[in-house]
Amino acid sequence: MGRRFESGWRHHLSVDPMPPRNILTRSALALSALVCISAACLAKDVLAPRDRVEIICEDDPSLCLMRSVTADGYLSLPIIGAVDAAGPFADGVAGRIEQALAARGLAWRVRVRRALDPCVGVFFSGAVGLAGSTAWRKGLRVSEVLALAAPLRTSGLEKVLIVNAVGGRDTVDASAMGFAGSVADGLLQPGDRLSVPLAESPSEVYVLGGVHDPGAKPWRAGMTVEDALAAAGGVSPHGDPAHIDVESKGEPSSGRALRRGDVVRVGLRSVRAFVSVTGAVQRPGVVAFRPGLTLTQALAEAGGPAERADVAHVILRSLLRRKSATYDLKTIASGKVKDPVLSASDSIEIPTLGAAK
Repeated sequence: MGRRFESGWRHHLSVDPMPPRNILTRSALALSALVCISAACLAKDVLAPRDRVEIICEDDPSLCLMRSVTADGYLSLPIIGAVDAAGPFADGVAGRIEQALAARGLAWRVRVRRALDPCVGVFFSGAVGLAGSTAWRKGLRVSEVLALAAPLRTSGLEKVLIVNAVGGRDTVDASAMGFAGSVADGLLQPGDRLSVPLAESPSEVYVLGGVHDPGAKPWRAGMTVEDALAAAGGVSPHGDPAHIDVESKGEPSSGRALRRGDVVRVGLRSVRAFVSVTGAVQRPGVVAFRPGLTLTQALAEAGGPAERADVAHVILRSLLRRKSATYDLKTIASGKVKDPVLSASDSIEIPTLGAAK
């Protein structure tokens, strides 16, 4: 085989002693691109501290669990202790767990996959009236989060950007009639970030973020950042005047004058958070969270219990504490039970009388 290959190669050289340069160049470029793409994929497919993984072992249920990568890059597991989580994620971590099990005489098969924590929530920003976050729940859709965010009149709903927890990007058109509940109205996952862009307008500037009246403001020659902030009602209590950025849509402006289409963004002192109120209430949805907010205050801001509300079995679920409790509003009103203080991302549900529990 070696002689035939050598003879054939020599015959090829005798016909065309040197391949054309453009063929060599294209081959080299293609090989370089392949190497770069492979390296980029490998670089992304690694675990970092605090990343969560789900471990599946059909041979022993005690190894079917969720774990977070420690600060020094390890997974702490029963039976085998600490396992190095560094290096490529695909099959690498599972292989090291199986090796540790084999060292103890256990020929168990293990699968490992990334896990997303529901406590992470979903975030929204951009050309919206309320920038912040909300608790993730199964079945949460893009249209529901946009309803919370209150997109501005000048928002570009045709190109809503969604970036997931591992960096994947997708764009959806939320402007179409009948979008809510349609196939395009996709389900969201924990850690997703929605960014609503601005629609193009040549005669306005945009003031977004921590101001009283965010949105498009009429532009005029010589308009400054201070003028734009004043037109937006000034910096709100949630806004951070130390973090104001200007994105220029035109050529670099001289001094502090704004140009048509410029965007003034006022940073937020902290991410806005909400408490979810569902079930038999007057206005199901969310209420803005604030420190010290109690169960009955949140229900009052949602309009209070609706007709046939089962006020003796109000369910409070805490994602952060990972537990739930049931309260009777009458015993809270009588002072026999303390009105519970809520945390960000808590959810409240009032069942309907006669509903199956």
